[in-house]
Amino acid sequence: MKRICMIVLCFVLCLCSCSDVYRYTSTEFYSMTTFVNVISDGDGNFDNVENYAKDFENRISRTKSDSEIARLNRDGSAVLSEDTLSILKKSLEIAVNTDGAFNPCLGTLSELWDITSGKEYVPDKGEIETALKNTSYEEVKIEGNKVTLPKGMKIDLGGVAKGYALQKMVEIESSEKDANVCVSIGGNVGVRGSSEANRKNNKDGWNVGITNPFDKNELSGTLTLTKGFVSVSGAYERFFEKDGKVYHHIFDSKTGYPAQSDIASAAVINNDGLEGDALSTALFVMGSIKAIEFYKENKYNFDMILVLDDGDILITKGIKDKFTVNSSAKGIKSDIKVID
Repeated sequence: MKRICMIVLCFVLCLCSCSDVYRYTSTEFYSMTTFVNVISDGDGNFDNVENYAKDFENRISRTKSDSEIARLNRDGSAVLSEDTLSILKKSLEIAVNTDGAFNPCLGTLSELWDITSGKEYVPDKGEIETALKNTSYEEVKIEGNKVTLPKGMKIDLGGVAKGYALQKMVEIESSEKDANVCVSIGGNVGVRGSSEANRKNNKDGWNVGITNPFDKNELSGTLTLTKGFVSVSGAYERFFEKDGKVYHHIFDSKTGYPAQSDIASAAVINNDGLEGDALSTALFVMGSIKAIEFYKENKYNFDMILVLDDGDILITKGIKDKFTVNSSAKGIKSDIKVID
């Protein structure tokens, strides 16, 4: 469900010639259907991070036939490892707390639409109604480590996997001499400490650029963080257009169609990678009014940046001083609205 997001990363903003003082190094590899980027002033050995990413993908991907999730979807029941079970349980909890705006049980629906296949297939109403019968997250049964699904249901943890893995990789890399670290996976970024460029200029943090949903070649703004995770969801990430209508990959589990939202992109900033990944999707599906209501309910501890279809930017007060809007960006209004 989650996507290869064209967020402009801290790596682009901060990579420069290594200095004798800081000795930052970087690596890039392909995993979880996207490129993973790591930059750090640790020991320069990224094997542990890369090995974790590949092992995690082999356990969690629904498209790898021998993964735990693929086996669960194929057989209808499976005994899961503690790690995979924990991810599934937390995903189901978020589904309940967001009233299905985030739903890890949309595998059958996602396969029906197959947004990224290039087929540009729009299912008919009957097909969608049939798929929706297999998306009820309340019907997943968990007994110990054994998970049983209703017939026809398929789990898809793509909406949380990158965020969860991101947090683990930041923790792995930052354990090296308490390193300054920035990791990105698709539309998710995690940071600890400060970038080389900022340290040279006696500044703190990493500069994370957020892509303009109206023009992916520029930024809507830049967020400066010393610790935390950023996850972004938007309809511009994966879609196809047919007969003059755009169909994107973020589905409304109540209708079975791509979510109709007044949000162009939703960014969640928090200290939990999995939660941030899921909540960015949920906020997009909710639309701005419900997203603000949800934020004020304080079910989860997070900040958010919502770029609306009309170019307005809504930002929570916790990060208003850490975000700089790109007032010259296409379609973006420079007057930020702060949510109390």
